[in-house]
Amino acid sequence: SPGFESANTCVALLNAQADSWLDVPSLNLNTNTVTITAWINPSGAEGAGWGLFMWRGTNGDAAGLGFGTTVNTNTGVAELGYTWDNNSPSTYNFHSGLYAPLGQWSLVALTITPTNSTLYLYYTDGSSVTNVSKAVQTIANSPEAFSGGTIRIGSDNYSGRNFNGSMDEVAIFNQSLSESQIQNLFQVGSGITGVAPVITSDISPTNVNTFAGLTLTMTANGDGMPVPGFQWQAGSGGVFTNLANGSGVS
Repeated sequence: SPGFESANTCVALLNAQADSWLDVPSLNLNTNTVTITAWINPSGAEGAGWGLFMWRGTNGDAAGLGFGTTVNTNTGVAELGYTWDNNSPSTYNFHSGLYAPLGQWSLVALTITPTNSTLYLYYTDGSSVTNVSKAVQTIANSPEAFSGGTIRIGSDNYSGRNFNGSMDEVAIFNQSLSESQIQNLFQVGSGITGVAPVITSDISPTNVNTFAGLTLTMTANGDGMPVPGFQWQAGSGGVFTNLANGSGVS
């Protein structure tokens, strides 16, 4: 990749191999403003709950980035997932719908704020199409310690939850990186300069009847590089009025 050193190396991991992970010392983060990033290249099946960067405390707490509960039946790779908020099922059961491709490098990231969690998946596929996708969960996130217990790169502290494939440039930041900052990491590593914006989910709600003067909230998700802006319009007879401007989710 044009953004990496010519002598850059990665680590290869196997799910069925004992001790196939990297141990990390206690980080003592104690915060709910965190970002975890990694470049991954899956070489085989990635099951539900397998770990990419996971901490498990001695008191049953857990937090980190890994794979979720739904597996792509065509590739055998589970969707990206995460765990937070004292090992809450509301986090590890979140359906991101983001599936890393087999046999190629992707940048994956998890950003935690006090009010939401965002998973990112960026990669260029075999037809040279660049995909930039994210999944956002609005949820209250409490601080996590990442102290004591185990912290592992490429695994979770459970039998059979090792990552299959190669990993590189794993990093954890004690701040919530913006979408633009995540995109910059991908652009530097991949050499990609930009991606045309696309709407990645339907506008909702639709076909809503309401009364004049009442508030109506509508949501649409869009992705692109740089982060696209949004503009809502309403009107009839060819005459439209701008309603609001924003970025991310409007």
